[in-house]
Amino acid sequence: MAKRKTKNKVKKKMPQGVKLIILFAVFLLYSFAVYFKGMGILGKFFRDITLGNFGFFGFLMPFMIFFVSLFAMNKNLKKRRAALITGVIILFIAFLLFVDIFKYDGIMKINYFSLEGVKSSFEMGKAFQSSGIIGDFFAVLLGMIIGRIGIAIVSITMIVIGVFLITNMNLRKIGMEIKAAKKRKNEKQRAKPQRRG
Repeated sequence: MAKRKTKNKVKKKMPQGVKLIILFAVFLLYSFAVYFKGMGILGKFFRDITLGNFGFFGFLMPFMIFFVSLFAMNKNLKKRRAALITGVIILFIAFLLFVDIFKYDGIMKINYFSLEGVKSSFEMGKAFQSSGIIGDFFAVLLGMIIGRIGIAIVSITMIVIGVFLITNMNLRKIGMEIKAAKKRKNEKQRAKPQRRG
């Protein structure tokens, strides 16, 4: 019996406060590594990997990981967790695509079926000339199928979907609220006393 009790004690989960402290420490280290160049060999490695894969939007990666981790840890967001995390990821990919609309001609020359092409995309991401390997991959794939205008439509649609998922907005509810607001406005106008000439 005593052995079982000790095993149960060992199996206890890490306190939420400790998890938050570790998460915040990791967030700070990653942020400083991405934003500043004086973080040693490991900092340079993380900076190059982040910017090479995501371009300018790599600067948002520490915040994205931090908030996604917070959503995953928060028990109060259990029902909304999947929608929030999905919304953040969709928004991030949408912004990557949106940047590549303006770099379209350059990235469409990249051959992603060769190692040289992947290296080229990585270097362009580090130099903020594209959305890095990840963004360019989606942009080139969509560009071959639906072109630049198609990418613009897809990215704007994804931004709207991402915002709706994060904010939990309901189109029907919004429509009803607009209708109710118009009704109230009309009622106020009718209630105003008419001036006599």
